[in-house]
Amino acid sequence: MSKTKAEPQDEIKNLVRVNETLKKFTLPNFIKPCVALMLQDGFEKGGDFSRDRVCYIISTEMRRIGKSENVTAKILQEWDRGNEPPLGLVKIRAKINSAYRTNYTFGCSNEPVLLEYCQKINRDFCKYYQAISPRKRKGSDRDFIKYGWPQCLSPSARLVYILALPEIEKRRGLRAGERIFASHREISKICGVTRTTIGEILQILQEKGLITYKTGQPYRWRVEASEIKRIIPIPKPKGKAL
Repeated sequence: MSKTKAEPQDEIKNLVRVNETLKKFTLPNFIKPCVALMLQDGFEKGGDFSRDRVCYIISTEMRRIGKSENVTAKILQEWDRGNEPPLGLVKIRAKINSAYRTNYTFGCSNEPVLLEYCQKINRDFCKYYQAISPRKRKGSDRDFIKYGWPQCLSPSARLVYILALPEIEKRRGLRAGERIFASHREISKICGVTRTTIGEILQILQEKGLITYKTGQPYRWRVEASEIKRIIPIPKPKGKAL
């Protein structure tokens, strides 16, 4: 496979393929485009990339976006039809079990097959890359990069802060830094971080001085959403002289 960056026409074709994948498997639009493209392709035994490795990578992404193991198995069985020869359900289940037990998430530069597929599409269209990469942004996001916050936070925390919270502000018609009420489930659906870790991440963001956070309370008959407010303008990291 070529390592060169895709031409604009090829990028457009690949974006179409990504959208086709999202519709086919009813996947959210924050799935990594590189993984969506993998789901469109078949792999040969002994080819450039191990089918087993690709299966594992797809499994970790399905876990990241909140899909159950059974749903992931159905998605991978459909994907496996394009492989030569197919991996089979036993091997697929083994990779899923491993992905869901380790809780590991691949970044944008730590896996050859992801890098290969990353070349096929413009990163400006990848919400995951936009959320975790130290790029120049407008307004308050520029301070987030300038002050070195990406190096102070985990990838999951960056996704919650840069992707989920601004998106909820936008949905509510609020300005940056206005108080929002949101459930951990809603935050998880937007950024793909597992719901069980959202509370811990919000607590960390509060301790670091990026947000104020009052946890909600789940009840049998109703759910009290968490109260969250981004601190704007974005402060410098505590103890860091800039």
